[in-house]
Amino acid sequence: MGGDVRNWTDALLNPSLTPIPPSLDPHPSSSPDADTEPTAPDEKSLVVVLDRALYSTVDGARNWSIALSTEMKELGYYESRADQSVCTRLRDGEHTITATYSDDVTGATTTREGYEIAMRELGRKFKVKDMGELKFVIGMGVDRDWEKGIAKVHIRPFLERTLARFRITYTLVDISFV
Repeated sequence: MGGDVRNWTDALLNPSLTPIPPSLDPHPSSSPDADTEPTAPDEKSLVVVLDRALYSTVDGARNWSIALSTEMKELGYYESRADQSVCTRLRDGEHTITATYSDDVTGATTTREGYEIAMRELGRKFKVKDMGELKFVIGMGVDRDWEKGIAKVHIRPFLERTLARFRITYTLVDISFV
């Protein structure tokens, strides 16, 4: 089929149209190579059935996303219309927000009790671990002023790593726009 998507047509959807490589199922009429022997009649073809898994499969990320989304909805969270990786829940005056990147879920609640409830609920279905105070998320820095109740997300760590990777020298004035 090649790498050109225009040539794929429905061969990916219809297994009968997809040619079987000779190395997997040699057949005398399809292989001009004389060294290739057809499968002996007494040999058994082996088929492996995999249980649905979250990891190590082509659609593992999709399975994880579906499992998490289903669980979050069952716990009363609503997915954001703008970004399905962001979920919110308002229950008994407690506001909880989560954001998922890959298989990492970051959350914020209005009270410590809300945090404990969210961890306990998610822990019933998934392995959860408190990673401590959030300082970085998706390569961005997080700064807080607990007294004022302010949290800021900034890209300074990303910029510094990018400049260092390309061996670009800079001063704080150079990136003061951050």
